[in-house]
Amino acid sequence: KGAEALEVMPKLFIRLRAPAVATDEGFEVAADWMIQEDDGRTRARGETDFRGLSELIDPGTDWVKNPANIVVTVPSESVLSLSCEVPGRSAGQVRRALPFVVEEFVATDIETMHLACGEIRRGAPTRVNLIERTLLDDWMACLEALEIQPGYLFSDAELLPVAEREACLLLEADRVLIRTPDQEHRLPG
Repeated sequence: KGAEALEVMPKLFIRLRAPAVATDEGFEVAADWMIQEDDGRTRARGETDFRGLSELIDPGTDWVKNPANIVVTVPSESVLSLSCEVPGRSAGQVRRALPFVVEEFVATDIETMHLACGEIRRGAPTRVNLIERTLLDDWMACLEALEIQPGYLFSDAELLPVAEREACLLLEADRVLIRTPDQEHRLPG
C-alpha cells in the first residue's frame, strides 16, 4: 500500500474589529478575514460585515466545520492583558485566588468579567486576559449565528511576536498595537 496523502486544511482567520450588535437581520459587526492555505499562502482575504461573513462560510466545506481551522481575534482594546503573581501552595489554590488578585486591576465588578489564564505554575507569574462577559457573549452569539465554532480566540495583539526585553509594534491607519512579554497595549492613531 502507498503512503496516504496528507489532507491539506486551510485556516480561516476572522478579526472582529468592533462589538457585535444583534439586529433583525442578524448582527451588525465589522470584520477582516483571511483564508490561509496549509503551506502559509493566502488564498483570499477581505473586509466585510455579518452578511459577507455568512456568504464566506460554505457549510458544505468540511475544513470549516473543524474548530481547529478557525482562529478569531478580538480588538485588544477590549481585553485587559497582564501578568501577575498569585499566592498559593498548589495550582488549584492559585486558580481559586486569581479572580481576587486581578480584581484590583478592573474598575467594574469581577463577576461581570470573563477571565482566561495561561499555564498556572506555583511561584511563577500567571498570564491573565480579562474581557467583559457581555461583549464576549455577543461575539460568540454572532459566530454561532454564522455557524462558526472557533478553535482559538485571541486578542489581536496576542498574535504579534514577542521576545524578552523587546517590544513589537504594529502600525495601522487608526491605531498602534504594542506587545511586550508582559502586556499588550493599544494606542489611538
